[in-house]
Amino acid sequence: MKRICYFLFVLLLVVACRPEPTPPYAYEMNPNYTYMGLSYYGQYYPNNDQHVFSLTFYSEGMVNEDSTAVEPPGQELYIEDLFVPGENFENLVLSENDTVLTDSQVLALLRGTYTASEKYGSDTFGKAFTFAPGEYSKIDSITYILGARITYYEEEDVYSKRVLLTGGQFTVNDAGIEFEFVTESGDTLGGSYRAAGLKRVPVRVEKKSRPGWRTW
Repeated sequence: MKRICYFLFVLLLVVACRPEPTPPYAYEMNPNYTYMGLSYYGQYYPNNDQHVFSLTFYSEGMVNEDSTAVEPPGQELYIEDLFVPGENFENLVLSENDTVLTDSQVLALLRGTYTASEKYGSDTFGKAFTFAPGEYSKIDSITYILGARITYYEEEDVYSKRVLLTGGQFTVNDAGIEFEFVTESGDTLGGSYRAAGLKRVPVRVEKKSRPGWRTW
């Protein structure tokens, strides 16, 4: 009997000392993004005069102060193939030497309302003030994820989740950006990014072409 009591005492002690499991990350349907990154591809598509960008946003607390590391939990919004007309550039010239712009410069460069086009290869794909919707593309038995998407990062990576953004729009002005997307499951996903004036925004000017399977 004493052995049984001792065993139960040890078992309770072990259970009491076990760390609490990390609770699941609560997905926000109207997140506030505090970090923005920008990639510029120039007039990437042949026979298309629009300038092509991609944008990355992270929710609050995911990126450290030096912008050198991304840590879960949180949400990453990625917008691929954002088509911006040349007149938005005014006197701003992006070259390989550009590594940062201010928050205000980026918002002025992208100013306008962007709507989701139809899928790649459609008549609406590549029009000014549009972005590519999320889609799955299977090529040579490999499935690629293209276009707009949101990724929910958990501290335990096995629980992380990616969702395609198949429709909607967002508006860029001097105050910031307001998002209103439609997910692949038909849900509405909001969100915003607030301007911070002189905040530095990293810019990657991409000169090399992207994967050859994506051509005009």
